[in-house]
Formats: sequence, structure tokens, C-alpha cells
Amino acid sequence: EATWASDLAFTNVVAAQKVYFRAIPQGDVPNYVGTNGYAYVTITKAVLTVTADDQEIVFGTDVPGASFYDFACSGFTNGEDRTVLEVEPTFGSAYTATTPVGTLDITNATPGVARNYELVYVDGTLTVTKDRGYVGPIDSKTYKGAPWEPDVTATNAAGDVLVEGTDYTVAYHDNVHATNLAYAVVTFAGNYDGVVTNYFAILPRRMTLASGSETFTYDGNSHSNVGVTVASGSFVAGEGVTTNGFAEVKDVCSGIDNDFSYGFLDGTLAADYEITVEKGELAVVPAPVVPKDPSGPAANPGNRPKPAEGVTLWAENVVKVYDGLGTNVVPQVYNAVEGNGFAYEYSTNEVDWTSDLAFTNVTEGAQKVYFR
Repeated sequence: EATWASDLAFTNVVAAQKVYFRAIPQGDVPNYVGTNGYAYVTITKAVLTVTADDQEIVFGTDVPGASFYDFACSGFTNGEDRTVLEVEPTFGSAYTATTPVGTLDITNATPGVARNYELVYVDGTLTVTKDRGYVGPIDSKTYKGAPWEPDVTATNAAGDVLVEGTDYTVAYHDNVHATNLAYAVVTFAGNYDGVVTNYFAILPRRMTLASGSETFTYDGNSHSNVGVTVASGSFVAGEGVTTNGFAEVKDVCSGIDNDFSYGFLDGTLAADYEITVEKGELAVVPAPVVPKDPSGPAANPGNRPKPAEGVTLWAENVVKVYDGLGTNVVPQVYNAVEGNGFAYEYSTNEVDWTSDLAFTNVTEGAQKVYFR
């Protein structure tokens, strides 16, 4: 009632502001006098709609901070914006790191303050999306004659190990023979998404087949050793090889490889085995010449020494009367095999050997004669 104006503006909300007014005569109005009065002016708050933004979060993610939940406002007047909010509202949800895939409401957590606005809150939607699954490598396996279904290690993005049957399933393919590159198809489910194919090798079984070694005594016949052993490794039950083509020996020899061939039984795949061959050795030694006791008119028991154990040849002692001729006077040698083609050599010193040995003069006592 002190300061008067012809116009009166209210910028902000007011509650029942008393406004005084007075009448000012204009022109020639002698019969009227101006008086004062008053009325009330009320400016109410405008409605400001605050809507939480829809958000997405991957399953298993840590609980986000308040800044994750943003919002939008509608209803500002006269070009105003969020800067007129004296206190901004906050939003939140019931999400935790174990919340399953699905949706949650984003609701107002703490109210905002704006002098000239009445804030009305609208919920948003938080969508929990599936996490991606990861599969670790699968080690190589060795052929075993049955399907390989090795354990699979599946994890989420954080490295947590997942549970087969709940979080994923596994299907195996080409997982028997070493001829194939086996693989496992991991299909994620529940809170996890994705299909991963992991390959793994099936290696052939490593084995060693060894032929036998043997030494034969010469008898004029051919000989072989057809024994083969598995020196290392093993065949899967019901699988194996046949062997043939073994080396043969007849004449005196040594260090002959016992070569052989092998073929796989029906139902045994060559690719499932990596076979190394170890060859034995064959040898033929000369037939032993066993002393033979002579008999008949040619025998001379009085001069014939008894053969020692292990001696293979023996001969009669010789006694001759000097005849001036220097004829061959070598002993008669006996052996166990008649007509076997042996020839004999003689020596008086075991150094110089000859097929004939002549004594011209009388010997001084018994002359030792070596024979072979």
C-alpha cells in the first residue's frame, strides 16, 4: 500500500498473495471519490513429469551407481530446463548381480525439488540381458575305440565357471576315430547366450611291434621266427593286426633283420594306430662236429687218445718206421658227420698250416701235430 503500479507481475509461485488496489478518478467525475480495496492472487506450481530412462544391463554385472539411472523431464515453461531443479531426483531398481534375465521397474528413489514445479514421476524399465558364454580349449585325446566326450569348461565374461545342464548343453561330433577332427558344440541357455564350437584332435595310438630274435644251428633247412610281441602300447579290445612275410635263414650267417609285414584286422582302422616296427635278429651257427668213435679194421684203439669234453675233432696217433721217403704221415681225423665235405689242415706250431705234413727224419720223441 505504499508502492503502486499500473501493472503487477508475479514470476514465481505464490500462495494467496494479497493485492491492494485503488481507484484514481480520470477526467471530470465530481460526483465520485476514489477508494482502496484488495484481492488475493495465487500462482500454483506447474506439473513437471520426470520419466526414468529405460536401461539395459548384462546379467551378472555389478550393481550400478545412481548415475546409471538417468531421467528426462517434460513440462518446463517459458524455455526453462533442468537447471531450475534445485535438487535433482534419483532413480533405482531392485537389480543385483544375481537377478535373472528379464525386466525390472526403475522407480524414483529420492525426490527432486523445483520451486515452481510439482514433480510427477514415471517409472522406467531395466532389462537384464543374457551374458555371453565362453568355452576354454579342449585337450587332444588318444584313440580309445569309443566316443570321446571330454569335459568342457564354460565361463561367463567375468570368468565364473558355469554349470552344465543349467547354463549350457554340449553335443559331440566325429569323436571316435583319429581320422576325424572332433568337435563339441556348446549351446548356452538360461542367463547366457551364444553357441560355441570347439575342436579337438583324436590322436592315433602309438605302438611298437617287435619281431623275435633267434639263433639256429645249421641243419640244411630254412628257419624263421614268426613271433611278434607288442613292445609298447596296446590295441583296443577286439582290434589288432595279422603278421606274415617273416625273414628266413638257412646258411651260416649273423645279424640278419627279422623283417615281417603286418595288416590290420577287419574293423581296425590304420589311421587309429601309429605303429613302429622293431626287428629282431636271426643267425645261423655252424653245426657242431661231435667226435665219432671209429670202428672196424681201421680202428687202432691202442694209439687213439680219448677225446676231451668239448673237443669236436680227434685223431689217431701215428707211429711209422723211417723209410727215407719223407712221405705224408698226418694223422687220421675223425668227426661225427660222414661225407660232409670237411677238409683238414695240419701244423706243428699252430701258426703255419698245410694240407700235407711230411716228416723225413726220425723224430725226437712224439711230435705234436695240430689239426683243424
